[in-house]
Amino acid sequence: MKVEVIKNVDSHNSNPDYDTLRIVWNGDKNFRCRSDGSHDWVPTDVELMEVIERLTKVSVTFKEMVLSWAVNL
Repeated sequence: MKVEVIKNVDSHNSNPDYDTLRIVWNGDKNFRCRSDGSHDWVPTDVELMEVIERLTKVSVTFKEMVLSWAVNL
């Protein structure tokens, strides 16, 4: 799994000044493409934490949402 922050996303319209988090799977054993076109991802704790860490730096609202959720555990 490769996590990168980019500005240019060609799969949807986005604000070119707004960073986007893109996750690329490179044959990871826990990511599978099914024959019907659907996909499965069974992330490890480390992978999820990497995504969460990166999202807190990219999204202006995500960090507060995570903090609010964690306080309510």
